Amino acid sequence: MEIRETDRVVLLKGTEPLLISTTIADILDKAGVSQEDSFDHSVVEAADLPVAAIVDAVQTTPFLSPRRSLVARRVNRLKKEECERLAELVGGVPDFGLLILTFEPVEEGDGERWTVLSKAIKPIGIVHDTNSGRESGGPKLLVDQATKAGVTLDSRIAEELIARVGGHLSEASLELEKLIAVADPGGQITRELMTELVPESAEWKIWNLLNGLLDGNVEEALKQYRSLVRGTSEIEKAFYRDILPLMRGQLRLIWQAVALREAGLRVESEEAKRFIPSKSSLTEVAKRRNYRYTRIMEMGRKATFDHLTRLMRILAEADLRSKGGLAGSDERETLERMIAELCEASRKRTAGARR
Repeated sequence: MEIRETDRVVLLKGTEPLLISTTIADILDKAGVSQEDSFDHSVVEAADLPVAAIVDAVQTTPFLSPRRSLVARRVNRLKKEECERLAELVGGVPDFGLLILTFEPVEEGDGERWTVLSKAIKPIGIVHDTNSGRESGGPKLLVDQATKAGVTLDSRIAEELIARVGGHLSEASLELEKLIAVADPGGQITRELMTELVPESAEWKIWNLLNGLLDGNVEEALKQYRSLVRGTSEIEKAFYRDILPLMRGQLRLIWQAVALREAGLRVESEEAKRFIPSKSSLTEVAKRRNYRYTRIMEMGRKATFDHLTRLMRILAEADLRSKGGLAGSDERETLERMIAELCEASRKRTAGARR
């Protein structure tokens, strides 16, 4: 991110602590500010200071640095009226001042606060969503992290690592630290090492479960299911929080991939954008061209509408049953029955294909 001498205030938002931290470091570096400078630079929680004190902190002429800087984190936790007051005051940041405000993590209900501050800050600084570079920049950040530690990490494995932990870049970075610790100095982080040491997220396991079903590999599907519920005492939470919504969302994306394949359309085409929904759609996933997109397209090539219809109907019936809409509302029994029916539907498909 470029920062001009005239930029006095920066407003950042995001859901990944790693991206926010690296963006802040980049801004300070380009402004000639050292994060180790205790005279001219400081970091605070916005809620710990009166609003006026946040702006007052950058009013003093810098001692050793070209800019007097303050990072006020989690401004979105201020009250609405405090954000409005801050928006009125940021115009008073002097030319030598650099005030960085963060919304982290972005939460529901932050929209009005963000709009008020954005409007005030755009004429005098920068407003930036760090998530905008998450998909393209995420793997590069991990590759750079490995390089600085003296090991090699292929960008494709970095992408897979992010997918394996559920798409959370900051968590992937923490897992990478473990991999770096056990890798040979000057060596390479391999897929085998990652598979051995990095635990799979619920999303990753469900991708593998669905892949097993689409291949007719019931043993693999059951293996992934057992891994999902192993050690889970609260089946109801796992069912509603992870298993059902993730399976439903992933099947919807695979359905869209099959629909485009059958229609002979490329996902990037204007016809495809009119053909499938605009929200939570394959066209949105395709913009990122990441590991998740690759898996969807691979699974879409081997899926059929008939098989997907049966799988989605089983999910819908399980959802109804769990809510008492159908007989048998015990969560564990409903979940196990759903998995059994999914496997049976996949066995029949495989047997039919062989005939």
